[in-house]
Amino acid sequence: MCPLANCKLMSHRLYDPTSAKQPVKVKVPRKKQPEQIPGDIGRDGVDGLPQIPVDDPLNSELRVLFHHFFNSVFDRLAGIFRGPLLAPGYKSRMLEVALTNRAYCMGIITQAQTDMAISRCTFAETRESLDLYTKLINIFRNQLAASTTQGPPNPLHIEVALLVLCVLLSYNVTRGRISELNMNWTAMRHLVNIRGGVHNLTVALAYVVHVDRVCATMLGTHPTYVSPSPRLHPFNRPPWATYSPGFVRLEASQGHLATGPVLEHCLNTCELLSLYDAVHRAPSSEDHASVPSPPSPEYLYYLRDRVDEQFAILYAEMLNQNTPSKCILMATRIVEYPVTWANYVPSLTMDLCAELCALLRSQDLFDFWSGALDVLSWIFFVLATSPWPFAGREWAVTCLQGIIGAKYGAAQWPKDWWKEELANVKNFAWFETKQSSSFRQACNELEAGTRRESLPENENGPKPKIEPDAEPAQEKGI
Repeated sequence: MCPLANCKLMSHRLYDPTSAKQPVKVKVPRKKQPEQIPGDIGRDGVDGLPQIPVDDPLNSELRVLFHHFFNSVFDRLAGIFRGPLLAPGYKSRMLEVALTNRAYCMGIITQAQTDMAISRCTFAETRESLDLYTKLINIFRNQLAASTTQGPPNPLHIEVALLVLCVLLSYNVTRGRISELNMNWTAMRHLVNIRGGVHNLTVALAYVVHVDRVCATMLGTHPTYVSPSPRLHPFNRPPWATYSPGFVRLEASQGHLATGPVLEHCLNTCELLSLYDAVHRAPSSEDHASVPSPPSPEYLYYLRDRVDEQFAILYAEMLNQNTPSKCILMATRIVEYPVTWANYVPSLTMDLCAELCALLRSQDLFDFWSGALDVLSWIFFVLATSPWPFAGREWAVTCLQGIIGAKYGAAQWPKDWWKEELANVKNFAWFETKQSSSFRQACNELEAGTRRESLPENENGPKPKIEPDAEPAQEKGI
């Protein structure tokens, strides 16, 4: 029997708060005996496990990647997508699948290799990554063809195939393989249809829905799987005043910069970031002692899902626009995605940053942003604090330096100028917990550039340093 036979998951994406007064409970089948993991996953490889089902099962590099996936990548993905966390023993079952299913085994090895490359900020395709990807493609196609020779494939085999396709699509997005992304995206939707629709999925549901939206964003089209209602359900929603989002000033005095749907998306994003901080902050955090944890953590994941969907739809609808509204939409996503999706696909953030820079460079900034330099300054700070490299960053930093220089004077900025700038960016989409370090680095870079320009060519001024007076950077928020 397939190890997934007893795995029935209920993702938050299947939860409709209008369908019943009480949330749907997850039914976990009772087991006669406790699950036994075939072996322990040690630090230096897959210690104690049988040979992994690849052509070279004793290859030390492949075994280390296999270990890395289950020791690190799996737990992070489970934390992001939540579905696996709702079923006890899920990791053990997926480990057993990986030891018996060649396509899934090679898929997780490919995912682990991509994860290691991303940790080194290496996004270009290498001989090693291409070799793994090619092997995965061949194994997957052969296995899928074999499973369909005797009629429709087993539904649980479709779930595993969809997980493999999500790995392939993540590789396509990270490495910029757009033509193959189209092909694999079509294959994914075809398998979902064979399964009877997205709401019949179990283990692959959360991955498929999110990857579908990533593919739609990369190609500038509408996502395939959207919720029937465009409005958020206010179930167990904390009082708005408790987690007040940013963009309030934009809504009150500068609403003409953003359309109604974009402004609503921005407000929802800021609420999401505030809730995320409240749920994940350290219990001893004094800065947030007065802010209670939300009564329903499940609402956080529901809101994140809807924000994810809202962006994909709005981005497709505004594909060929060059307006402040679209710039605000993209900057909001650039702030939110690395926080709530933990940089699941960092290349998406990089592409949005590069596109946003291109849009701004094509505008007459004085004409487009007249009377809204605080919004433009926030957008440039978003670009300057992005955790990943992208085309146009140096230009964005130079523009931001000019805006700040015009405000305080080009030669000498006030000692605590960064405090006012930090207060300004927090009026919009911002996640101080994650962005404090990059904000400090950006401020150092801005002041260093200003001092270099103000010194004669034959003088070497002291290296500037922006630091809070005597408190740790994280406590002061810079």
